[in-house]
Amino acid sequence: MKRLPALAVFVLAVAFAQPGFAAEPAGDHDSADQAGPAVMLHGVVNSINAAAGRVNITHDPVPELKWPAMKMNFKAHDPAMLKDLKPGMTVDFEIQKMGNEYHVTRIAPAQ
Repeated sequence: MKRLPALAVFVLAVAFAQPGFAAEPAGDHDSADQAGPAVMLHGVVNSINAAAGRVNITHDPVPELKWPAMKMNFKAHDPAMLKDLKPGMTVDFEIQKMGNEYHVTRIAPAQ
């Protein structure tokens, strides 16, 4: 019977040593201070809600995120960046996942 605890320890050690297993620290993994990687997009501004700090953009496919072309609302990380935008404007912009949503971190008229 003394072999059972040793066997249990061995099984757990093997399970945790498997490739792809990574222990993550406890806590909120979606907190706003843990931004994801920045991704560049190209699209057309549909509407701007400056009071809410949001912009609606129809963007091209985003292979890095496996997104098709679509129309989306984005939160502006700094609402001041929305002041020069107009509906119909073609833009290049950068997004980052912060919490449960994507924020526009840079935006400029397309070149």
